[in-house]
Amino acid sequence: MAQIRFANNVSTQLTKPVAADDSTIEVRSLTQGLVWPNISATGDYFLIVIDDNSASTWEILKCTKVEISGNATTLTVERGLEGTTPSAFNAGSVVENRL
Repeated sequence: MAQIRFANNVSTQLTKPVAADDSTIEVRSLTQGLVWPNISATGDYFLIVIDDNSASTWEILKCTKVEISGNATTLTVERGLEGTTPSAFNAGSVVENRL
């Protein structure tokens, strides 16, 4: 059975811009012992927020896959959850998994 997973205070930044219709996003690798929630079971997921403070834009996304390669991490996402609108975001926008 699919479950939502959580990790408190996981925070990173986009490494390149994201278009409103992108289904993957690239973020900086986590530091200071932080880890993404474990979504290894089929259907598991976690929610993230992308926040571009400079444009006062934010969006809630559902992350269904995490791929880590060196200093880059790619998240597979479903856009515009909980009434938010899929939006474009600049590189450097904050990406967080919050409780």
